[in-house]
Amino acid sequence: MRKKSENALSQLYSLDAESVKCTITNVQTAARDQDCSGILKFASQALITIKDALVTVVDVRIHVLLKQGRFHEAIQDAQSMITHEPTLATGYLRLGDMYRMQGKQQSAIDTYDLGIQSASADHPHYSQMFDNRELAVGKSKARVDFVARLPIEIVDSIVVLLPAKEKPVYCSVSSTWCNNLAKLATEIQESMTIDDTSKGLSMCITPGVWNGVEDLTFKATNRHVLIRYMHSMSIGGFGKLKTLKLQENATKLIEANMLMMVSQALRTTSNTLTTLVVDFNKDSATIAITDILYACSNLTTLEYSTMAQLSNVIGSIIVFLEPHRALIDMKLKAMLITGQDLEKLLSRCYRLRRLVLFGCNTTVLEVVDTVCPSLETLGYNPQNVTVPKLDTSVFKPTSSGLCRFYTNNSCVREPISAVLPLLQRNMLSLKVLYLYLTAKDSPENLAASYEDLKLQNLESLTVWCDDTAVIQLLMLRSISTCTTLTYAEPVDSRDITALVNALVELPRLQFLHIAYTDTPTGEADIVRLLEAYTCDSRAEQRQLKTVWLRHCKVIMTDNVLAALACISTLENIELSGLPNISAHGINEFLRRLSNSVSTVKLAEIDTVTDGSLTVIGNNMKNRKTAVAFASTTIPKVQELPLLQVRDHRSYAFAVQRKFDQAVNDAQGMIACGRVLPTGYLRLGETYQIQGKQRSAKDTCDIGLHTELASFPIYNLDTDPVQHAFAKVGTAIDNRNYPLAVEFASKTLVLLQQMLELTVLDHRAHALGMQGQFEQAVKDARFVIACNPTLAAGYLRLGEIYQMQGKQMSAMDAYNRGLKHVSKDDPAYAQLLDGKESATKQSETRVDFVDMLPIEVVDNIISLVPNESKSTSLIVSSAWRNKVFNALPHIACHVEDLIIDSTDRRVLLRYLFGMNAGNFSKIKSLQLCENATKHINTIMVMSITNAFWHIHSSLTKLVLHLNENSAEIALLDLLSACSNLTTVEYSTTSQLSKVAGELIPANPSTGLVDMHLKATSITGQDMQKLLPHCQQLRRLILCGGDTTVLDIVDRMCPYRETFGFNPDVGEVQKLDHSDPKRVFPGLYRFYTKNGGLPESAPIFLPLIRRNMHALKTLYVNISAEDSPFNLTILYSNLKLGKLEKLTFWGDDTGIIQPLILRAISTCTMLTHTEAVVSRDIPGLVDVLMGLPQLEPFGLSHIGSTVGEANLIQLLEIIVTDNVLTALARIDSLEDITLEGLPSASALGMVEFFKKLSSRVSKAKIVEIDAITDSPLIAIGNNMKDLKMIYLGKLKKVSDDGIIQLTEQLPKLQSLTLASCKHVTQKAIAHAKKEVKNVVVTE
Repeated sequence: MRKKSENALSQLYSLDAESVKCTITNVQTAARDQDCSGILKFASQALITIKDALVTVVDVRIHVLLKQGRFHEAIQDAQSMITHEPTLATGYLRLGDMYRMQGKQQSAIDTYDLGIQSASADHPHYSQMFDNRELAVGKSKARVDFVARLPIEIVDSIVVLLPAKEKPVYCSVSSTWCNNLAKLATEIQESMTIDDTSKGLSMCITPGVWNGVEDLTFKATNRHVLIRYMHSMSIGGFGKLKTLKLQENATKLIEANMLMMVSQALRTTSNTLTTLVVDFNKDSATIAITDILYACSNLTTLEYSTMAQLSNVIGSIIVFLEPHRALIDMKLKAMLITGQDLEKLLSRCYRLRRLVLFGCNTTVLEVVDTVCPSLETLGYNPQNVTVPKLDTSVFKPTSSGLCRFYTNNSCVREPISAVLPLLQRNMLSLKVLYLYLTAKDSPENLAASYEDLKLQNLESLTVWCDDTAVIQLLMLRSISTCTTLTYAEPVDSRDITALVNALVELPRLQFLHIAYTDTPTGEADIVRLLEAYTCDSRAEQRQLKTVWLRHCKVIMTDNVLAALACISTLENIELSGLPNISAHGINEFLRRLSNSVSTVKLAEIDTVTDGSLTVIGNNMKNRKTAVAFASTTIPKVQELPLLQVRDHRSYAFAVQRKFDQAVNDAQGMIACGRVLPTGYLRLGETYQIQGKQRSAKDTCDIGLHTELASFPIYNLDTDPVQHAFAKVGTAIDNRNYPLAVEFASKTLVLLQQMLELTVLDHRAHALGMQGQFEQAVKDARFVIACNPTLAAGYLRLGEIYQMQGKQMSAMDAYNRGLKHVSKDDPAYAQLLDGKESATKQSETRVDFVDMLPIEVVDNIISLVPNESKSTSLIVSSAWRNKVFNALPHIACHVEDLIIDSTDRRVLLRYLFGMNAGNFSKIKSLQLCENATKHINTIMVMSITNAFWHIHSSLTKLVLHLNENSAEIALLDLLSACSNLTTVEYSTTSQLSKVAGELIPANPSTGLVDMHLKATSITGQDMQKLLPHCQQLRRLILCGGDTTVLDIVDRMCPYRETFGFNPDVGEVQKLDHSDPKRVFPGLYRFYTKNGGLPESAPIFLPLIRRNMHALKTLYVNISAEDSPFNLTILYSNLKLGKLEKLTFWGDDTGIIQPLILRAISTCTMLTHTEAVVSRDIPGLVDVLMGLPQLEPFGLSHIGSTVGEANLIQLLEIIVTDNVLTALARIDSLEDITLEGLPSASALGMVEFFKKLSSRVSKAKIVEIDAITDSPLIAIGNNMKDLKMIYLGKLKKVSDDGIIQLTEQLPKLQSLTLASCKHVTQKAIAHAKKEVKNVVVTE
């Protein structure tokens, strides 16, 4: 039965490889024909086909991994499926099902909800998510907290009896235990580690609970847990915290909108925090190093790891006002660290005593030695080397020099020519050296140039020699007069005689390690050295205690062991990889060893047998440790399968980007069969995938110099995709799940790297040729991200930037390609050519001001008024640099600052000014989209610090975030800027994503005016935000849904003005001088202007609850689809205090009568505007009964009846009669006439003749009846007219405009918009007569 189910599983999926092949062929054909449209068409089709195939293969691999119980890897595959195709339901369904299988019901529910929200409803798996969600909900509700059912006194007794150090573990048992444990917080240990098993503990954090914790390590994978801890730190919950470690599991949870919260947490704990360890994942938002150092002023130790280049995460040096005085120990790990980057950072960390760098190049050596006067320990890429911790109890004077220097161990040899200057400058202070160097490319006279190198105070030396013998010669000569050396480890020595001669002349060592020495001669020299120590041990001089002899194939014989056994002072011995030792020799050696030996380690020696272990037991009575490793010389019949298995696994690890495991397997293959090429090839290939080309080259060189045997390299199937996927099915049928995973991984590689990247490259080129640069850049970057060592992505990206004229960006793309692409790649030369081309085009730009003599530029700048210097920033780079120098003098007077520059450096400079305290009087700050688009995650903490420094004076903040901006959480802003009264916050994200998690310590008491704009604002979002803004008097929400109405009305007790998706210009500004009113209720309410009306049943309850307070009402609502009789339901709605009313009628005819009845008894109404009124008589009847209105407006009237009513209203649809009635109103000062098709030319002339001369403003738009005659009538009668706007008047000519302007002596502004028959003649004449003339098309 099970076999049958396995066959069903293998047949469940089918991979249409023929379609993939066909679409790619079409792409290639179009590319050969230079058919860009064809490339775009077929490439898009190919990508869809390939993505479908990728999803299919990943889904198969998930099934197989689950069969093996490998949940973690299966979950990773499901998450990658969601990332790759977020609109497909399959990934969400698989991930949710796996969480259900693990018992994580809430995680499953959240996953299904996300899938239901994000996936396409047309997908066949979409409906299944609803069913599975119900199952997860059912299981979740079935949970029982047994402890919660116990009497409270029993639970308390249990908690009291728990051991203090185990209390955090028991927190995960139940919520009751967590709550009771909070009462006993003082018993919690000083050191805590938070992982997934301590989830319950994280949920019971309250302020002050963990004040006893001094060392906190965080590695939980739950984002909510991290947020709770960061919040607790930010409000002082960890008052004694000294050490904080955020491991990769934690940092990958940090999103851009959390950076300000993390910054606040670090700043709050800065008084006690001395050690910080952060390991950033490639997916996490990164905190800049300078921002960490700025926030943590008492930090003494910093370990910072990132997968980016140091230049991208170093941050802005300008945040430092003065050097960091506490930091003495720093460890940095990055993809690339250069001397230029490091110099910026170290110039602010001059007290460093220990510095460990991973990912650096040789340019850092001189910088470190120059900039760090107090440095004692330097680790230069010390892979596989333990760099000792700093002894803080001992302080070294700043001028003594470097004491300890470490390079890597057997990874990549560093050039000795780059290291020797450092050694020579510090030769009098150096005590420990660990060197893995090469002299291959060094000058021939290198040894002669450093004859004076004398390491007289050296205590420990580990040196790897090379083929040139230069390194050994230099090192032995440098220690020839040393009297302090106690530890020596020569590795891969090529001249044993010279080595022994030097060691014999030195004072006796305490530790001697000889390793990886394959020279055919030297046995007698080693014996001579050991005999010398035998004599010295009897003379009781400084004694040899530890000897390691490892992987010395030829020179280590029975004679050497016999001499070694005679040294009576030995305490520790290790022998490994010594093939020339006989069984008799090893047994005799063990038998003769002194009883002082306490530790023996034997490894990879075939002649060690059970008899050898018996000798150890019988003769070494004082031994404390004895370790024996089995022989690794496996019979040839077993060797081949073992290597194949390791080769399989190493390749699989490399494909999964698990490089450490892949390298370990490859090195294990080399150790098992050093004469076989397989291990070297696999190790070199793994290094190439990582981009470590030098390591790959060194590995291949070692393999070429090794005596290779004839051996067929095992290779996985490299046939087409269909053949590879067929093997997956075969493996499933045979229940060979590991092989199924292997072939599924191979299929994914074939699909993605061989097919998808090729198609993307074609499409990027075609998009660039058609000018679709943004999409082309995205395609090129995706190619780079998928395979950073492939030249095609960098070439295409550079080409696209050059098409756009962005030469600097193009040069950067080519430079990155040159760093990552192998020089042996044929495309490497193309990258060089592209860089040269971009450089030439870039150099054609000229800054004219920069060409002036410096004294002329200085004179110009000095003459520019202070208030105009900021404008001068956009003139040229030379002016910008000069004006920036004067910024501190300008900033101290600035109260209102708007930053709208597209230059990132301008934003950084102003942030620096804020951090420096220059903007001490600033009250209002506005960051426009042009500026905020430059804000990345690295800058968020710098902005936080800037806000922190100006918060005492800042009362208004306007922040418009671009879609490319890093998210700055709203709650974090409110916490940092505690004195704000006005906030305008605009984002292209949902409010839930940018609201933030940091809870301010105290609600804001000053914030009274807030304007939020987002793609979505829900009642749940506002419920989270409003408790911290309880004094709000004015609130505008753009992007809100109707769930916010009840929340705002209930949670804003002092609300006066509320705008719900309004036209912001319509919403009345808040008068901050008015005291907060005591009378409860909403004064002003605005809905949107135009568009689809809102549902009346949702809005009318809000209006009725506030009807006794409302003074201004702007509503666009409709009664369509209402299940109630609104007229009856709201018969008691009376707006007795209303002063201004704008309402939109609807098709049902319900809203207008309802509103008119509500104002029928109102005596305070002065402003009314009816839009889309369907009942003119009804409107006029009500308005006639009200006190006389001041402004009155009608617009978008479609009714054909009502003229007589309006005439009646105008004595008090607009005809000549209506205009005549309107002209009789003597109080008119401002009039707008627009789109009146029923008015005649004669009626317009009569209207302007009778119109009051008090009118000073007139706007006439799109009226066919307006000819020259009405304009002449205006000129003759309206002598006080100061401004007139004429738009879209088809029958007005030059004569009308000339006579109009000549007859109006007080006219100051004339606007002519789209008046086609008005020529330049009339315009020129008008400009002579009128002060301001504006002409638009």
